Formats: sequence, C-alpha cells, structure tokens
Amino acid sequence: MKRKILRLLTILTLLAVMLSVTALAVSLVHQQENPQAPQNPSSDRGKTLRRIAQERDVEIPDSQRESVVEHTGDLRALVKRAHAIVLGKIIAEESSFTGDDFIDTYFTIDIQRVLKDTDLGELRSYVEGIAPPVQLTTPLKVVRAGGVVYVDGHRASVNIKGRDLVQTGKDYILFLEWSTAYKAFHIIGGVSGAVLVENNRVKPLTSRGELKRQYSEADLETFISDVLQSNQ
Repeated sequence: MKRKILRLLTILTLLAVMLSVTALAVSLVHQQENPQAPQNPSSDRGKTLRRIAQERDVEIPDSQRESVVEHTGDLRALVKRAHAIVLGKIIAEESSFTGDDFIDTYFTIDIQRVLKDTDLGELRSYVEGIAPPVQLTTPLKVVRAGGVVYVDGHRASVNIKGRDLVQTGKDYILFLEWSTAYKAFHIIGGVSGAVLVENNRVKPLTSRGELKRQYSEADLETFISDVLQSNQ
C-alpha cells in the first residue's frame, strides 16, 4: 500500500515539474515574440510615454482623441465639416512628441489643386501671442495623430488605425480642419479624411461607410466634381 502511495506521489511530482517547465517555456516564447511588452506592467504606472521609451520599446493604441474617429457619413457631410480640401502629394513627414504622452506626425504637402479654402478669419484667436491660421499655400504642413519616434535607441509608437495608409510620395485628396491647438491644419475624420489617388482613380481609405461604398475606384474628376458640388 505504501509503495502504491509513493509511486502515485512520484508521478504527481513529475507532472507538476513538467507543467512548470512548459509554462516557463511558453512565457519565454511570448517575450521573444513581443519584446516591446513590459515584463512588469505595474512598473510603468505614473510614467509618461517619453519616459517609458527611454527604457524600452513601447507601442500603444490611441483611440481617445476626436481627430482619429472615422467619419462614416456621406461625402457632403465630410465636405461641409472641412475648412480646406486639397489635392496634393506628400513629399515629407516627421513624427515628434507633443508633450510627453502624445506623438503626432507632420506631413509636408505639395498642393496641386485647391478644392475648398474657407476664410478662417472668424477662427483667429484674440489671445495675445496666438498666431492666426496659416495661409493655404504650398508646401503646406498638415498634422495627424500618431507616429513613431526613437528615444535613446528605443522605438515609441502611437498606433492610430490606418496610420500606414498615408505615405510619403503618394497623391491624396485631403480633407482638412484648422486646429488652434496645433496652429496647423489636421486631417479630419481619422483616415476618412485622406483619399488616395492612383491612375486617375480614387480610393477612400476609410474602412467602412457610404464614402467607401460609393467612391471606391471612382474616376478622379468625377469625385472632384462631387466634392465641388457638395460645397455649394
């Protein structure tokens, strides 16, 4: 009887050791596949994004800012909301920290055609030291939330939906809104505010909604005509 009990205890002990080894192996594989994941998330409490990036790679989503919420309405609503609409090529981009917890990307746009240019005089701040809206001239600086910045060799990324769809060297129709906070135009409606132009066809970058259903692969001049008509 004692031998049976000892044999059973030995088997249970071996099983426990095997389970522990398996759990350790899985943990190590997970860390290798996700090197940016913190080994001790509680240690990041109270630290800014910039401070964390000084210690290790970090990637976070940013879905709290209004400017990244996709527009799912029709073209007319997007046109009416925009302060400016331009057709142009992105010739440069640069990401940087805004404060210690946000990253934004600034695009330089070579404007080929202006489809809407609102008089922004009423938006000018009367607070001394705040610059009025910039003129809609080329090259134009445009800001969008999200991006990648390197700090002390570490990669800090704020991953906005559709971030990689807006790329340097490509042509877009951009729906823009003046931001008094940035003192610059920013792309509205998340990725909905950028429409890719290739081979005289347009490709709305939004993932859903009427804009995508109606104008995916539409003729460029037809789309521009509808934009101009929606602004009347």
